[in-house]
Amino acid sequence: MTAERQSALALPERRSFGRRRVCKQAAIIGENRLRLECTVVDQSEAGAGLRVSDMAAVPELFNLWIECEDWVVLCRVAHRTNGVVGVQYLRAPRRASRIGTPGARRAEQVVKAVLAPPRNKR
Repeated sequence: MTAERQSALALPERRSFGRRRVCKQAAIIGENRLRLECTVVDQSEAGAGLRVSDMAAVPELFNLWIECEDWVVLCRVAHRTNGVVGVQYLRAPRRASRIGTPGARRAEQVVKAVLAPPRNKR
């Protein structure tokens, strides 16, 4: 093993939370109804790693919709390396089915609800 490889392996973990390897289908929901399909390849309490077909198309700030978990979370791009976009969660995840109309599980309804400004409770 080369000295460079050994020093690269010795780098300390910078994450505050441990990550778990996963394989979940998801969608990046951006402004102007942008929707990019992606796969969540690792996940932690504070962020995730996303594999996408076009890394350059991923906006710096977006909502990540993971349908199998029924949640949406606001994210920002932390890094783009080795075919994976690392994102940081900026807010706690929200139940997608509780955004807008009850049972709103179709992507179009979620996109509209996520991009709409928050409603004031009366």
